[in-house]
Amino acid sequence: MLLSLLVALRAVPAFAQQPASHPANPALAELQAALDSVMRKQPIDFTAYSKLTESSRRKVLELISLDALRTPDDFLVASTLASDPSGFYESRRLEHELALVALVMGQPDALRRVGLTWDGLNWSMGRGQRIGTYTRNGVANNMDPVPAPAVIRELFKNPAAARARVTGATNNAELQKLRDEDQADREGEIDQGKMARMQVNDSVRETRTLELIEEGAPKTGRDMHNAATVLQHGGTPDNYRLAHELSIAAIALGDTTALWLVSRSYDRMLLSMGHRQRLNTQYGGAKAEPMPLDTTGVNDRIRVALGSRRLADATKPPGPALSRATP
Repeated sequence: MLLSLLVALRAVPAFAQQPASHPANPALAELQAALDSVMRKQPIDFTAYSKLTESSRRKVLELISLDALRTPDDFLVASTLASDPSGFYESRRLEHELALVALVMGQPDALRRVGLTWDGLNWSMGRGQRIGTYTRNGVANNMDPVPAPAVIRELFKNPAAARARVTGATNNAELQKLRDEDQADREGEIDQGKMARMQVNDSVRETRTLELIEEGAPKTGRDMHNAATVLQHGGTPDNYRLAHELSIAAIALGDTTALWLVSRSYDRMLLSMGHRQRLNTQYGGAKAEPMPLDTTGVNDRIRVALGSRRLADATKPPGPALSRATP
């Protein structure tokens, strides 16, 4: 636990060096000022920091329940204030979800925070870092045996350079073809025969998509979106994790139509790893009923912002975009 605390504290100053965020919610502003005060004192008072983050997490949860987070800066600061030095899964997922909302709402510094929360969430689920935002002596530690592809890690490391490379780039035709075929397989009624053919085709598309990613083929936001669409049907936690990273990259590179994939890849990943879904996107069974759902620390504003729908709609039969087999 002490190691987790030290790692978390090392990451906070790096984030604090970014341009200051200005939450509209006064409670967040007050807590942010208190955290900044603790972090400015060297050496850091670990006891004071732990107590402050504990009270801050409680306040963030209260503000979510009141639907009091409204602006991109509100969500970014709330993500920081939800930090848990002990690294518990429930806290790390909250940090990540709030950072994601800040990103999709256009907060310019949110991508760096998303990288940090994503690595932290993976740690809390017993996996390694995917991006490498946590470092020791300047070197990323406890990396996943198969980290995120270079094209993803480079985006998080230098978003401006990645966005500059997109300028004038053309979408990859093969990735578009793979996506189109993936979607065509899911049109119309799906019987057992069609499902069997779809699973065979999915495996072929998955293999080729992973090869293209390894070759660095995805350049544009649309490329990332197309690759994520294929891999979210990969059926394994690792494919879902990569689909989530690709959908985030698509948003960061300007393809806002990838929003629906942020929530779906996230929920599929959680379910595949034995957790409950968070954003109400996954349905199963003959009656297309909602799969296990955890509503702690998430509200309709967060669900809708991340491309899902209101909780009140959870018991209604899903449309094509929300069923488990499609899109």
